[in-house]
This record gives sequence, structure tokens and C-alpha cells, in this order.
Amino acid sequence: MESFLANNNEITNWGFLVFLVCFFINVFLIGRSFPQILSMVDNLFHKKERQSIFFIQGNYGSSEKFLMLFQSALLSGILLFCFRRQLEPDFPVDLKTMFLYVGVGILLFILFFGYKFLTYQLIGFSFFTKEQNQIWNGQFISILCLSGIFLFVPALLFFFVNRLSFVCFYLILIYLTFVFLFVVYTIYRIFFQDKVPSLYFILYLCTQEIAPMYILYMGSVYFL
Repeated sequence: MESFLANNNEITNWGFLVFLVCFFINVFLIGRSFPQILSMVDNLFHKKERQSIFFIQGNYGSSEKFLMLFQSALLSGILLFCFRRQLEPDFPVDLKTMFLYVGVGILLFILFFGYKFLTYQLIGFSFFTKEQNQIWNGQFISILCLSGIFLFVPALLFFFVNRLSFVCFYLILIYLTFVFLFVVYTIYRIFFQDKVPSLYFILYLCTQEIAPMYILYMGSVYFL
């Protein structure tokens, strides 16, 4: 199977520009905020009190997290385009199609993030303590921020190296599955461990985690 980039210099050039922007974002983040990134990773595996969802440590503020979220949204659009190409190699591609898929991917990311954040705030305010709500919101933001960094190289290879597209496809799916399972574990650890019947935890997962993910999945499949 020939690379879909072989005869389309415009897509190659724009793809290079997108990943160049992501590369400079990563260089900036690692050079300026590497301690904060390590702190975010550490806090994912340890329950710690946070001041807010944009917790500031040292000289690092929320602007770096906004850059991470922007990169995650941008890579979401690129990956949606790459998934479409992987599922149907003969799918005709042009610059307009690429922008369409990237735009839809970014829109889905924004809608998913907005819905989850608002519902987490509402449910947390109604049923859980302020401290629990702050801890989980911080971890949710960290997961989305770090995903952009972790997925940069697989997305880059997925886009440009056609021979590795199959490997990158399943590598990304494995990562997303791990994230989902980690989210389930973290929610249980923060909100439900030794406090409420397991039935409440199952109902929470069905309404707040599984149902939105299923809707997002079906929306992506419908668009693809």
C-alpha cells in the first residue's frame, strides 16, 4: 500500500507545519515546565490536595496547561484523519478533506472536555466534598494535558510513516484503553473507596464515563 502522502505535497507541507508547531510546544514545555510535568505525572498516582485545577507550582502557571490542551486537541484532529486513512486506505484525500477531519477532531475534543468538566463540577458539588472535587478535576486536566505529549511521537509516525501506521494505530488504541481504565481506578480511589456501595460506583461509571465515551465513539464512527 502506497503512502497517501506520496503524491500530495500540500498535505505533506501542512502536516509538517502542524507537527512543527507541536514540536516547538513540547520543546517550550520541557525547557520551561519540566518540573511541573513531572509533578503532574506524580500526582496522577498519588492522592494529594490541590488548590485548584490549574495548580501553580513554583514559577509555573496555567498557560503551560492551556498549551498542552491545545496540543491534545490538535493531535485529536490529526489522529481522526489518520484513523480514517487507516480504516480505508483507498479513501481519496486532499487538503480540504484533511482540514475537515482535523477540525471535526478538534471540535469533538472541545465538546468532550467541556461536557466532562461541567458534569464533573455539577456532580462533585452535589455529592462529594470540595477537596475530592478539586483533586479529581486536577487529575482529569493532567490526563488530557499529558496525553498530547505522550501521543506526539505515535501521531507523527502514524501520519508520515505508512509502514508503521498499523503499529501506531493499535499502540494509540492501547494507550486510550489504559487511560480509560486508569480513570475508572482513580475515580474509585478518590470518591468511592470504602465509602459507598459498589452499585453506586457502577451507576456513576455508566452515566458519567461509559455513556459519554460511547456517544463520542459512535459520533466518530458515524463521521468516519
